[in-house]
Amino acid sequence: MFHSLHSSRGDNPPTARSRAPRTIASLAAIALVASTTTIFATSATAAVGDSSQATGQFLSGSLLGNLDLATIAELQGVATANDGTQPTQTQSDPLNATVLSALNIDIGGGIQVPLTLADIGAVSEYASSQDNGTSLGASGLVADDGAIGVGAVAPAAPPSAITLTLSDIIGGPLAAELANLSLEVGAVSASASSVAGGTPVGDYEIAGLDLVVVSTTVAGLAGTIQTAVGEVTTAVNALTGPDGSLVTGVVGAVSGVLGAVDAESATATVTVDLPGVVDPLLDDTLDSGGGVTINLATGQIRVNLAQVQGDLTALAPNQEILADAVLTSVTTQIAALVTDLTTRVEAAVAAALDAATVNVAVSLATPPVLGVSVPVADVTVTGTLGQIADGTAPVTAILAGLPVGGITQGVVLGALAPIVDGVLDPTTGAVGTLSGDLVAGVVTPVIDGVNPLLATLNSVISLTGNNQDPSPAVTGEVFTETALELTVLAQGPVASAVTLNFARASVGPNVVADVVVPPTISGVVPDNGPIAGGTVVTVTGTGFTGVTGTSFDGDLGTTFVVNSDTQITVTSPAHPVGPVDVIVQKAAGDSLPATFTYTDIPVIAPTITDLVPDNGPVTGGTVVVITGSGFTGATAATFDGTPATVFTVDSDTQITVTNPAHPIGPVDVVVVKATADSLPATFTYTALPIVAPTISNLVPDNGPVDGGTVVTITGSGFTGATAATFDGTPATVFTVDSDTQITVTSPPHAAGEVDVIVVKPGGDSLPAIFTYTDVVLVVPTITNLVPDNGPVAGETVVTITGSGFIGASGATFDAFPGSAFVVDSDTQITVTSPAHAVGPVDVVVVKPGGNSLPATFTYTALAVVVPTISNLVPDNGPVTGGTAVTITGSGFTGATAATFDGAPGTVFEVDSDTQITVTSPAHTAGPVDVVVVKAGGDSLPATFTYTPLAAVLPTITSLVPDNGPVSGGTVVTITGSGFTGATGATFDALAGTVFAVVSDTQLTVTSPAHPAGPIDVVVQGVGGDSLPATFTYIPLAVVTPTISNLVPDNGPVTGGTVVTITGSGFTGASGATFDAFPGSAFVVDSDTQITVTSPAHAVGPVDVVVVKAARNSLPATFTYTALAVVVPTITGLVPDYGPV
Repeated sequence: MFHSLHSSRGDNPPTARSRAPRTIASLAAIALVASTTTIFATSATAAVGDSSQATGQFLSGSLLGNLDLATIAELQGVATANDGTQPTQTQSDPLNATVLSALNIDIGGGIQVPLTLADIGAVSEYASSQDNGTSLGASGLVADDGAIGVGAVAPAAPPSAITLTLSDIIGGPLAAELANLSLEVGAVSASASSVAGGTPVGDYEIAGLDLVVVSTTVAGLAGTIQTAVGEVTTAVNALTGPDGSLVTGVVGAVSGVLGAVDAESATATVTVDLPGVVDPLLDDTLDSGGGVTINLATGQIRVNLAQVQGDLTALAPNQEILADAVLTSVTTQIAALVTDLTTRVEAAVAAALDAATVNVAVSLATPPVLGVSVPVADVTVTGTLGQIADGTAPVTAILAGLPVGGITQGVVLGALAPIVDGVLDPTTGAVGTLSGDLVAGVVTPVIDGVNPLLATLNSVISLTGNNQDPSPAVTGEVFTETALELTVLAQGPVASAVTLNFARASVGPNVVADVVVPPTISGVVPDNGPIAGGTVVTVTGTGFTGVTGTSFDGDLGTTFVVNSDTQITVTSPAHPVGPVDVIVQKAAGDSLPATFTYTDIPVIAPTITDLVPDNGPVTGGTVVVITGSGFTGATAATFDGTPATVFTVDSDTQITVTNPAHPIGPVDVVVVKATADSLPATFTYTALPIVAPTISNLVPDNGPVDGGTVVTITGSGFTGATAATFDGTPATVFTVDSDTQITVTSPPHAAGEVDVIVVKPGGDSLPAIFTYTDVVLVVPTITNLVPDNGPVAGETVVTITGSGFIGASGATFDAFPGSAFVVDSDTQITVTSPAHAVGPVDVVVVKPGGNSLPATFTYTALAVVVPTISNLVPDNGPVTGGTAVTITGSGFTGATAATFDGAPGTVFEVDSDTQITVTSPAHTAGPVDVVVVKAGGDSLPATFTYTPLAAVLPTITSLVPDNGPVSGGTVVTITGSGFTGATGATFDALAGTVFAVVSDTQLTVTSPAHPAGPIDVVVQGVGGDSLPATFTYIPLAVVTPTISNLVPDNGPVTGGTVVTITGSGFTGASGATFDAFPGSAFVVDSDTQITVTSPAHAVGPVDVVVVKAARNSLPATFTYTALAVVVPTITGLVPDYGPV
């Protein structure tokens, strides 16, 4: 892009440099331009009458009208002129940083526009005029020889950005929203040049351009977010303290089991720092990656126009930079940034709350009686809010000095889970409220308030780049190049538009009196044509201004037009075959020739190879496709000399025509062409066929014996039909609606089936059956379908409303029967649609007495929704796999798998359209892509990190139950983390039996036998053992059985129901009683399950009690039910006849 515009020292006289005196008047007189190309070489010789001019000015325009005299003098620019008798005239003026470091421009009406040039570096103005009509002007980042741009100036020299503050120019709603509006202009430069009086050329460079606004709305977003998060903190605080909802929930839960109790002492804490989670998100600069950044702390929105617009060094002449499409891109990126911010804030808050640690400790006692309360139990709940919500938080209860955590865990957590959901639930909880607050307080104000105002910025200011005047340049006239032009438009406080030009340069008018500059041809398009002439030729090159004609081998072309100094359009004259010289003629001299080749036009007679079809009726109207060759230029196709009515040349090998009417017999078909006609092909006209009518349906196909039923007959070949008969009697009203439909009215007839025949001179139809009935049959009528559309897969439950549905036997969709057909009433049917292709179909209610007229049901295509992953929980796990991962997102319906680095996860389940649960397969350590696989398209990947086993030590957070009998056999569920790869669990160093790792966070093990008392339980892992948790062995005599469930919990009064009793403490039980009556077939299956058969008993609920030597269980309820009275039903008689 940057060229040296420096003349060879050997070809030009020495340069005389001078510093032009500065005057205020010269500011208005200098024509301003800008360009990047500099240096040229010419061997032209100066002559009397030659002249050249050039200017360079860095800042100019009406915006500068009120500057002080010193500043005006510094900015007036440089100018040179040469009358052809002088040595090269050159001016080079580096700008004064002291004068220009900070300008305050007053544009009237009290409006100030500060302009800051902190370090103008190598900014300079340059002009050079030679004695041979060659000149160069430049300004901006300019080298000593006039070359422009960063590449032409020493690396240390480029200036810092120029800042132009435009806050005062805006008014109305935009002024209320924007606390600041400024423009930061990087290194700019421009040059204009003309060599030996030739067409001027402009060049420019804009190294950087940023639009900066400070939005009051955006500046307040961080505070809005912090306020919304504070509301969540308030909801969390309501859970805590002795009067908080967690303590209340524990008291209520235990009261439901043990009767009324009070909290004698209570504490409840939830540890979470929501501001600490959210504030780092608000401190970060939001970056779209597409040229827009947002600083929430200041409200600043910075737009890198070089990134949003594209390459600022490749703009079209006079291109608007702040075009609507650019501003739309900016507002779209802003909306995406704030939407993404709210999503990340919501996710961070939800994750922090889920992991918030909880500690609840409640000492319960009976209500005071005579001032005395009796301690009942101590209950503690630990873990996290998320564990409380999903029922896995550790709960410990000490009742009468004995731990009974296994008994109360479900009760306590069942009461606390809804309370915690009031915070965690993403729809109805505080998290859900946060989501709504962020949309209403952050996203909506930006999208509906800020963005529409920013979209109007181009009604306040205009920024155009690569400004050229005129465009295109004209030889011998003044030409100006401006790198960047800012126009403050008339609006708000600005009464009339003002402009500021960055880097201008101009040349001309340059004159070369005695040097002949002939035109030059660079291209001829097309470069060939027929000998008949008539080809429109575009000639490109230079120096076409003043051209008088273009010749082809000496013959002038016709329709000659000079479009510009670089383009001519001309029409070729006729000429014999062969190449000829094309020459542009000009008074100053003709161009060198270019070549145009005349080609011969062979006489190609068309040839017919086939007609499809090759026959048709005498009425004409048959569309005939003619294939062959040489059809280009054909004007008609005749049938026995008569032109076809519709004629189209599809290609050189195909014609489509519609034949005219003609008598029966073969005729010649000829393709007509100016050069020659084709040989004939044969087309045969045929007599109109006699088409016998065919009946396909009668609607209705029955009616009363007194006639008068309007019957629609459908079929084919009805044109020309004269009647329709019912058992030989003509219908009373007969109308041929079309070739496929007739409407008739049935005549009277006795009851029974009769033949209906369509009568036609060429032949009658075969009969269809119409049934005359003594009783008026009610034909069903459809008035509505709800819904009236559904997917092509079928399975849409459709409610058909109308009348006459009693006795209907089905409903068809395009003749395919629907399933699950039910006649709900005489006015309603319910049916399920079958599968069908896309489009509307007829739905008909089928009834023996006659079918309904159709209603329309439309099958719609299934939308393909590509799945999207928004989160993985957890997003890491051990290399051995086995981590249960919850994938959240959207579009999961129909997903078939989730892969980890291409390997399918195990235990894959689509929980809903927004959630998938999958277990990770084994994989080497490191991050991998997780992809949801779906037939319509796979999701973009999310990252899951495999961690080495050695880095994970098992940790125990809970034992359930945390006690059991000394005989062992208690199945204990151990929760915690790092269980993948664990090899066992020990009870006081004794290995538990039936050990199974369920997941990385849960394992089950059966306790071995051990003396009474608390002992350590340790999980043995590959990388080391866990810290111990406590399990208490209880003497058999003190373990009271507890019933948690009866399955079934009812049975007949005759007894004999096999009942499974689940609970705990069943080891040593000797029986189970039903209202004190022992059950039979009593078996203790395990410490947690008993099987027993109920005895006979009267109707009603009874207590079921597990009997044990130490003590019996609390009762559970089993209900005895009366025996159902079974009424006999006859389904058939075989045989159903016999002799009298």
